Amino acid sequence: YRRDLEGQRIDPDPIVFYAGEEIPIQKMGPVLDREKRLFIDLGTDPTEVTVEIRADSEVPTGLVQQIVKLAQVATFEEFALKVVQKGEP
Repeated sequence: YRRDLEGQRIDPDPIVFYAGEEIPIQKMGPVLDREKRLFIDLGTDPTEVTVEIRADSEVPTGLVQQIVKLAQVATFEEFALKVVQKGEP
């Protein structure tokens, strides 16, 4: 979620912060396809790439699962879910 300096949500819709961009979840499919092509161009099998996902504690689990499904459609198979405690960057 986008948040103000006090940590309050300023937008009710969750978004993905990716490579300096703010992308709505429903638009992540083409982004993940682009990443897949990049890895293939670099000679790396996308099925061997670990997709790291970090989510705001308020993001419903179903939305995280939606990102995983989109990544699986793009042939990514390995995932790491990261948890950050408050106060950590």
